[in-house]
Amino acid sequence: MADEMLLVMHASNGIGLAAPQVGINKRLMVFSLSDGGKDIALVNPSILSTAEEVETEEEGCLSFPQINGEVTRPAWVEVQYQSLTGEKFKQRFKNFEARVFQHEFDHLQQVLFVDRFNDKDKGSNKKRLEKMVKKFGPDAKP
Repeated sequence: MADEMLLVMHASNGIGLAAPQVGINKRLMVFSLSDGGKDIALVNPSILSTAEEVETEEEGCLSFPQINGEVTRPAWVEVQYQSLTGEKFKQRFKNFEARVFQHEFDHLQQVLFVDRFNDKDKGSNKKRLEKMVKKFGPDAKP
């Protein structure tokens, strides 16, 4: 399943993908680490702690093509997860990797990056989001 998710992610030019985005009801995410593009799969991830310092950057999402907006997130996040073989890990992700982890973790929590947009970005994407709601329905879960 993780291998297939990685294929979908790479074919879509993505950097991360959570299982619910492809219709799989599992707590699984995959993403590419910034050190050489190494791929990682995280099973049952949880957040142990986060930085008080936050960073605001523009994000996009494979589930929302052509929609982008600024999202504020903690600068680092300490997480716990299992590998595909069940081995337990604790790891601190910083900077870009922290952002990708938090974005994908949000999907597992049924939170979307558009939910975190500021008012300006909500407004600038309103028409595109309304088109998606009209097309897929108000309760669609990308």
